[in-house]
Amino acid sequence: MQNKQNAFYNPSIFDHASIDSAREIVLTTESGVSTDVRWGTETPWMLSLFEKYFKPGRLIIDYGCGVGRLSGPLVDRGFPVIGIDTSNMMRQHATNLISNDRFTAITPMVLDQLIGAGLKADGVMAVWVLQHCLDLEIEVKRIHQALHVGGVLAVADMQHRAIPTDQGWVNDGKSVDHTLKRFFTLIQKYPYDAPNPPKGLVDNAYISIFKKTA
Repeated sequence: MQNKQNAFYNPSIFDHASIDSAREIVLTTESGVSTDVRWGTETPWMLSLFEKYFKPGRLIIDYGCGVGRLSGPLVDRGFPVIGIDTSNMMRQHATNLISNDRFTAITPMVLDQLIGAGLKADGVMAVWVLQHCLDLEIEVKRIHQALHVGGVLAVADMQHRAIPTDQGWVNDGKSVDHTLKRFFTLIQKYPYDAPNPPKGLVDNAYISIFKKTA
């Protein structure tokens, strides 16, 4: 990626050998609310929303799984989960932390191969990830291909894009929400109102539940 400021796409910001620093980039401190506090409040709140729409025990894809913050609790509740992440370090952290036969972490390219072999999931989560993807349409198409017709996509995202570059975060002006609506049917939208929410997220974040209808 190159924009007017000659900034180039640089996702290395997500590569952290330390689990503590990996957690902090997965769930950043916002408006003075720390990673640990958000982890303890946002995680169960978000899962309680998503589980209303996921069929018990059916395959879930955690798209942009990071260290497995959401995958782990779902695996503990009996869901088989495939975590997808471009970062080798994030996938390794997730695998180490979850350590369960119902979980595996793979690259998007391996997911493409599995889709080609017939893999279809019943649900996908994409939490704080699509805002950061270089080619938004490619990622949304991949998610669409990975779902059964009737499958559910649960998204948490910001109103603006934040692409990692060698000169900081860049907003390319694309809309995650509008792109998703081209491929999926919106069935519910929630404001971000986790317990003790950071003000910056209350003002700018949302949760959307989509269904694949075709």
